[in-house]
Order: sequence, then C-alpha cells, then structure tokens
Amino acid sequence: MKKLILLSLCILLIGGLSGCGSTSNNEVEKNPLSKKVISKFLAKDLDGNEITNKVFKDNDLTVINIWGTECPPCIEEIPELQKLQDEFKDKKVKVIGVVSDKQTEAAKEILNIQKANYTNIIPDENLEKEVVNNFDYTPATIFVNSKGEVVDTFIPGSTDFKNLKTIVGNILANKN
Repeated sequence: MKKLILLSLCILLIGGLSGCGSTSNNEVEKNPLSKKVISKFLAKDLDGNEITNKVFKDNDLTVINIWGTECPPCIEEIPELQKLQDEFKDKKVKVIGVVSDKQTEAAKEILNIQKANYTNIIPDENLEKEVVNNFDYTPATIFVNSKGEVVDTFIPGSTDFKNLKTIVGNILANKN
C-alpha cells in the first residue's frame, strides 16, 4: 500500500512539473510558429499601458519570453533576459515577457525582486490564441523580426544569457 501511495505521489509531482520546463542542454529546436506573422493584438503592460503588434516594427528583433508566475524555471530565467536586454539595448533588440497566467500583481512582485525592467505584458485574446496557446509549457522564448514574423528558432524551456546572446547574434547576422 505504501508503495502505491509513493508511486501515486511521484506521478502527481512529475505531472505537476510538466507545465514548467528547464532546458539543461540549451537545445534549440524548430519553432512551431516559424514564419507565422503575429497579427493585431491589443495587450497591456503591467502598468496598464497598451501594447500592440506595432511594437515589432521599431526593432530588428523582439525576444518574446512566455512565462508563468508559478514556474520556478521561468523566474530563474528573468535575470538572464534582463542581461540580454541590457546587452542589446543599443542594437534595436527588445525583450518582452508575456505573463501567460495573467497574474499581474504576482508578476510585478517577481520582476521587482528579480530587478527586471524589460516590458512584460498580459496577453489579450488574440495574442493568447495565436502565440501563448501554441505552447503546453513555460517558459518558451520566440524571436520576432521587424515585420512581426516569427523566426525559425525558439527556446523550449529556460536558458542562460550566454545561449540567448549567441542565438540573438546569429539571428541578427543572418537577417536579410
């Protein structure tokens, strides 16, 4: 009986963690949204300011990190994304976090603790349907060009600054 209870607890624990991902080998796979254009959306940042798909046009590359407030790998990745924002701030690269669970106050608190000041938004229905719902886990990071097109590569799970910097550098070097 004890073995059955222990087995059940292990299955529940594994199942509960399946929504959060950490990529220990920093693998880069083909993006399920590759070449898709992110169409019109009207989201709000954590301060209530409106953000639309026009945010892409002013940047050569926008790094979109989809995360949740109850996902430890997501929270651990935030300082890495802030380093990326700081590193590329003068190179027309912008980092945007998308708070998939829409927990505005929790997200504000987490970002404050992590000392992150890059833009984070609560997705509207269109952004949720077109982007967020295409991933069964968090975090996931996609890269969008100035036309709003999602590039081929993405990062399933969390990663570090070094990997992010390499990927962004490669995408920028290969842009047409």
